[in-house]
Amino acid sequence: MEKRLQEIKENYLQKAKEFFGEVPKHCHSTRIVIASSPTDKFSSGADCKNNIIYLHPDVISKNKDIEWVIFHEMEHIRLARDFGNDQCTGFYLDYEYGTGEALNEGVTDIATTFLLSRKQFGSCTYDETIALTRQIFALLGKDDREITKYCTLSGRRKFIDDFEEIAGVDVFPLLETSLQNVHDSHIQDILKEYEKYGKIFSKPLGNFHSEKTQRARETFKNLVLPTVVKFIKKKGVVSCEELNDRMKKMEELSPYKTKEVSLPQK
Repeated sequence: MEKRLQEIKENYLQKAKEFFGEVPKHCHSTRIVIASSPTDKFSSGADCKNNIIYLHPDVISKNKDIEWVIFHEMEHIRLARDFGNDQCTGFYLDYEYGTGEALNEGVTDIATTFLLSRKQFGSCTYDETIALTRQIFALLGKDDREITKYCTLSGRRKFIDDFEEIAGVDVFPLLETSLQNVHDSHIQDILKEYEKYGKIFSKPLGNFHSEKTQRARETFKNLVLPTVVKFIKKKGVVSCEELNDRMKKMEELSPYKTKEVSLPQK
């Protein structure tokens, strides 16, 4: 197994270099340990302080997508902004209003599909977060490939600047915290279903939908996104025609189109 894990890591290093350019030196010495993440017993994780990837034992014992997990976690290691000192990676940054974790996971999974030349994601856990991340970027007029251009050490800053240019204000805390609320609550729903049945029966959103999750979804869909649209309209940098196209694309990307989740209409 150790040889297999090393082969996957080497494949990641090659693919990442081809897609993003030179890979930081510390990525070559990243260790992969078969254990649950110290911060979350249910999952794998990347430790950017100690340069370790924790591969949850279930990934192996339940024949899950090992390649996906390693590529995803290696992306966190690659994008560590202060490697060896903290966990700040990609869009993740512990700041006054939140962390950016949810947006970071969405962007990372989108990048991973390109690195692995896939159309499907490795698991359903982040499917809702990915869809909402795509909706956010649709307001910038960005598709999946263009989202990968934010997978740099300065990507978070670029995201903030790009939105400020079209909205006139920094909307990162508004978008990030509302997305995080959906993400955190939804993950708890998914975990309850997984603990009870050992699998998720209804993808992408599962069968358990707590009131807390529903409220977070309603806030994101009916308050936060419309508020950002209002800012963009007021700024006037984006033409009405272009903004309408972006809003149409945003709606097409909604994960709430099936009877699985029914949100109140305004």
